[in-house]
Amino acid sequence: MSVSVGDSNNVDLDAILNGGEAFMQRLADFKTREAAAAKPLADLNLGQGAREALDAATRLKGEAQIMRDADMATLSVELADARARVEQWSAMTMQSAQDALDRATAAEQAANVKLKAAEESAYAAQKALDDARARVAVMISDATATAVAAAVAKL
Repeated sequence: MSVSVGDSNNVDLDAILNGGEAFMQRLADFKTREAAAAKPLADLNLGQGAREALDAATRLKGEAQIMRDADMATLSVELADARARVEQWSAMTMQSAQDALDRATAAEQAANVKLKAAEESAYAAQKALDDARARVAVMISDATATAVAAAVAKL
């Protein structure tokens, strides 16, 4: 008696019930075929596992890119804000430095005007002193001449 199950599996119940060499041969063939099918099945499972891992990695990569893009957008905004603050600070600092320079230049000009006035005043004072000394020298000379003439006349 033979019973067929499926397309390629034939179960020979007589051979199973009788045992013997034919049964043992078929059992050995079954074991060999089962062992031969185990590796491709394992490889298929590995391939499916690899595919699942690849899909998971692709999904994680996509999520990481989304997070990176969001972080880059935030960083760009923060960088633009920082750049604007630095430019504002720079402009204020430059204006403050320019104001200080303008004040220093004005003070220098005022000091130069005062110095020129002081120099002119010192020159005028020196001229007046020189003129006074010259007049005193003339007076002394005239007084000496008058005194000598008076002394000579008394003689």
